[in-house]
Amino acid sequence: MSFKPKIWWQRRSVRERTFLSVMGAVTLIMALWLGIYRPLSGALINAREHYAIAVTRYYAVVAKTRLIRIQAQQPRDASADDILNLVSQSAEAAGFTPGSIRKQAGGRLALSISTARYGPLLKWIGELEKQHILVEKAVLTPSDQAGTVHFSGIFMRQQIRRKPG
Repeated sequence: MSFKPKIWWQRRSVRERTFLSVMGAVTLIMALWLGIYRPLSGALINAREHYAIAVTRYYAVVAKTRLIRIQAQQPRDASADDILNLVSQSAEAAGFTPGSIRKQAGGRLALSISTARYGPLLKWIGELEKQHILVEKAVLTPSDQAGTVHFSGIFMRQQIRRKPG
């Protein structure tokens, strides 16, 4: 015996048919609500939030870019205080004790180190050059201790030329 829906439906009373029809319609509405409307509305809300975040980030980047362009067009005067702090801190970090540090005109800095090993001294100067601090003048004289030198030099900040715009 096989199931025949038409015969099954006709055997139901009018009240049962009405009840089953209403329940079918409610089930269809709930399926559409839960299966289509809510996921789409959630995705739309999520997309709006992501769009708002993206627009905010975009305008932040645009503002930073404009600021960088303005700063690049303005010449920066390297102060001796900047060089003084950078050179003295890096010298101490490299293990050197500066004998004297003097500010000079034009943002320059005169520095002397009484005793330094030759290799680490040149490595330290190389690290300063990576930070755009150049040695304008350097005098190395042999020290009384083997493998060490006296250093006196004048440091200056490298003028970085940037393309406008």
